[in-house]
Amino acid sequence: HESMALGAEASPDVVASTDVPEQDPGASTAPKSKKQILLEKKARAAESMKADKAKVQANLKRKQEGVPAPTPLFNQHSLLKKNVSELKDMLRERNLKVSGVKTELVNRLLEHGS
Repeated sequence: HESMALGAEASPDVVASTDVPEQDPGASTAPKSKKQILLEKKARAAESMKADKAKVQANLKRKQEGVPAPTPLFNQHSLLKKNVSELKDMLRERNLKVSGVKTELVNRLLEHGS
């Protein structure tokens, strides 16, 4: 009967209590309301439009003053070296669509510049 006890100890079905992640008691698990989500989207869109307007104004001023445009922060070669997760982060920073295969992500970043 000693062999049965050893078999029970080695059972893969037994889960140690340390395998269960603890939940933070202060963490909120309530989902956001549709209104909250809409307000956040509007705020992001307003920020994006403000940044785009500032960029257009800066480019116009540069052209009027005869100053050449700055060189892009990245090129196709440097973007292709990055992994998909990094490319998606860059797209999110610019409020651009993050779906697609790697070449689509790279092209989207190149189309929208720095």
